[in-house]
Amino acid sequence: MSLYKYVIASRVEALRDGYIRFTQASALNDPWEMRPFISRIVPEDFWGDELINEALTEPSALAFLDFENNPEPLDRIFEEEWDKKPRRERRALPLSKFKAIMWQTVRTNPQAVKEIYVKIIQGAVQMFRAMEPMLVAEMPKIINETVGVLSLTETPREPLMWSHYADSHKGFVIEFDEKHSFFTEHRVENNVINGLHEIIYSSRRPAIQALTEIMKNSADEFGAKMFFTKSKQWVDEREWRMVLPLKLADKVIEKREGSIYLFALPHDCVTGVTLGTQYAPTTEDDVVKLIQSDERYKHVKLSRAIMSDKTYEMEIVPH
Repeated sequence: MSLYKYVIASRVEALRDGYIRFTQASALNDPWEMRPFISRIVPEDFWGDELINEALTEPSALAFLDFENNPEPLDRIFEEEWDKKPRRERRALPLSKFKAIMWQTVRTNPQAVKEIYVKIIQGAVQMFRAMEPMLVAEMPKIINETVGVLSLTETPREPLMWSHYADSHKGFVIEFDEKHSFFTEHRVENNVINGLHEIIYSSRRPAIQALTEIMKNSADEFGAKMFFTKSKQWVDEREWRMVLPLKLADKVIEKREGSIYLFALPHDCVTGVTLGTQYAPTTEDDVVKLIQSDERYKHVKLSRAIMSDKTYEMEIVPH
């Protein structure tokens, strides 16, 4: 099975220069792209005693609790507590005396250090819980700044796609070998988004009850809900999608409206080019001359789309 990319006429530069764009979600047509409903970052029961007990066994906690050999963290806490006191109390009890009292207290009652650390964790928990709605709201922005999408399709014969993505049939379609290593190699080790994925079309918007849990328990389900599910309204596009981290881009073009992230496109993953029914002479000149004269594309077959005489379908014939 080949996969196809509808493009406007000027995108001949992708073939000429050997780069193809991976597009951020905000620049795609569907405003719900990669925006499942996320209820929470972590599940509600995450914040129980088990979290405190696990935190107390972390290396940072063990270092904190070993205050005799690692006094700096606790010393800083004493300074912060002194700073919070009213000026009158600080004048009456200088920092040096306050710290001496506090050190005497913890040395005679080591359990107090553990209690201090637990309060620190509880404070961090309260802060995170207060911030969680904001973090949920920021997820689309984070995704938009992190990954890009290459959208392909199973068919070069969809009239609406010719209209929407190929400048009302004036552009062309690039045919790809989906088995080429560009699509199959693992660009990010152990990453669920590697390779091509067929889009799942659904009448229900994906919902994620707790982001950390779905990422931990079901990587495939997380990928499907976050990156590879669209509304059934788009089903005629028969999309396959490749998602890559934008930081891996081979070239970045900065524009006022936003950055464009380009990835090197191996010439041998291109197997065909089909001109639209309304292509302009300049398009034919640019595309056909490139394919016929560039040694990198001597293997590429040239075709053109025509309107069927009997149906509302497109037919593909040799150029």
